[in-house]
Amino acid sequence: MSYFGEFDGVTEPSKQHLIRFLQQSRNFLSDVIRNRLVGFGRVHDLDLFDAETRGQAEGLIYDRDRDFKRIIDAVDHLPRASEALSKHGLVGAPQKLRLLAMVRLENRVGFFRNEEIIKKILEDIDNILDATRDAPEFASNEYGPKASQYQSSFIYAEMKANIEEIQKMIGILLQNVQRLARRPVARKGKFANSRGYGGAAVDGQPAVVS
Repeated sequence: MSYFGEFDGVTEPSKQHLIRFLQQSRNFLSDVIRNRLVGFGRVHDLDLFDAETRGQAEGLIYDRDRDFKRIIDAVDHLPRASEALSKHGLVGAPQKLRLLAMVRLENRVGFFRNEEIIKKILEDIDNILDATRDAPEFASNEYGPKASQYQSSFIYAEMKANIEEIQKMIGILLQNVQRLARRPVARKGKFANSRGYGGAAVDGQPAVVS
């Protein structure tokens, strides 16, 4: 079983491929939190949480699943031919390269440290979520303030909040993956603590869910 292997050979990613990617990203994040990653070998060595913080994280899985469902519903509202999808690299050649990179990452399991592969997949998911968050605003400008768009505007506003919650969780997972890899916890760029990703991993302890 593979999380992203189904995208191997996809030459022209569409909106439906984006939706499927979001579904598989939800599965990947859920399995990372539960320490049940499929195809990653010695998963017991990849436990990102201690007993206390694991309970907090697993308690939020349902909420993050709900967030993904709302994001998928919002993406489904975007017109299939919307320029917003191509403008943000969510279809066509740019998305093809992103998806192919994730396929190749999964194929490297067993050849590279699992922590490094998981870290890169988490970063790639975060990047695509960034683009997904910005697409609806462009779509609103593209089609103008039609009456039928008002309901969608509420859906898109909620979607942004949902994406932010998922990205907070990704930030916490990234901190704990780096802890396992015995690398400095210091963040750079978009994963800096200033973005508000919960507590940092300190003195070898897992970052906590906030």
